[in-house]
Parts: sequence; structure tokens; C-alpha cells
Amino acid sequence: MNLLEQMSAQGHEQVLAFQDPASGLRGFLAIHDTALGPAHGGTRLWHYTREADALADALRLSRAMTYKAALAEVAGGGGKAVILKHPGLKRREAFMAYGAIVESLRGRFFTGPDAGVTNDDLVAIRSATRFVACSSSPELGDLNHYTASGVWHGMRACLEFMGLHKARVAIQGVGNVGMALARILKRQGMELLVAD
Repeated sequence: MNLLEQMSAQGHEQVLAFQDPASGLRGFLAIHDTALGPAHGGTRLWHYTREADALADALRLSRAMTYKAALAEVAGGGGKAVILKHPGLKRREAFMAYGAIVESLRGRFFTGPDAGVTNDDLVAIRSATRFVACSSSPELGDLNHYTASGVWHGMRACLEFMGLHKARVAIQGVGNVGMALARILKRQGMELLVAD
């Protein structure tokens, strides 16, 4: 299935393939839906075996972000960007170039951190666009905590539906968000199994 067929099948509005040869930046940015407002979604830096896998990830994750925004009653839709991690990537320059791409969308896409992206990366993006949630912004607070808190509230709703108050919870990956989630779950009296 070609790109336009994939976009049509999943209901995407726009998909950008981008590159910056000077920094080694390569990736995809998918905007799934902006009917209720700008697309929101993180930027992921990941090693993909094939570019097609990166594109599939951007399409899948951006669509999921539309559903997450709807469930959270956020006045916006879903988007996601994936940057291909590879040895030739000049990280700071790449994220600055990526920020210029986000800025060129003039607010149709608002991004933040996802897997593989550090606060330094967000600062580099922010040097080129205002459409990024950067944890160095004092008005935003700890973005990892907000994400973990959202996961906890989803889990809590599922537990309540099942009539449970306590559970044994397995967490795969205890990076910034996983660790914040583990702390919340521990405070709630859950038994934890973690792997990283």
C-alpha cells in the first residue's frame, strides 16, 4: 500500500517526509486530525531498521493521539513525529532543523517529548519554534509526571470498572515516564514488577 493509500485508509490529513542533509536529520511527521484544533503529539527519536517502519510508527501513533485527545476532551487532534536515529546524526543541529519544520506548520502541530528525546533536544527545538512543550518552561512543570499521571488515571478507571482497589502492575521500561508512574503506583499501594 502506498503512502496516499495509507493516509486515506487511516484518515490522515497530512504527512511530511523531512530531511536536513547538513545535520543528518531524517524523519516523518504525521498529522491525523485537526477538526477540533491543532494536532498534538510527541516527537520520537528511534532507531528503525527500515524507513517504512518509521513511517508506519508515525501514522499509527498520530492516529492514536487523535483518540487520546478525544478521550481527554482536548480541543485538538493527533499528530506524531519520528526522527530516525543513526550514527551520522548531529543531534543539536538536527533538532534545531526539526524545530524550523514544526514552525513552518504555523501551529497546526504542537509537539513535546517522546521516546529517545531529551530536555536538551526540546531546548534545541524551542530555539526554532514556539510550538513545543519544553520541560525547561517553568509554566509547564514536569511533563513526565503529567504523562505518568494520565496513565495512572486510565489504569484507575480500569481497576474501578473491574471492582479492584489493588493490583500487581508490571512496568516495561523505567525511564522518565516509567519511573514517575512507578512512584505514583507505589503511593497508591500497588505491587510493582519492573523491567528495563
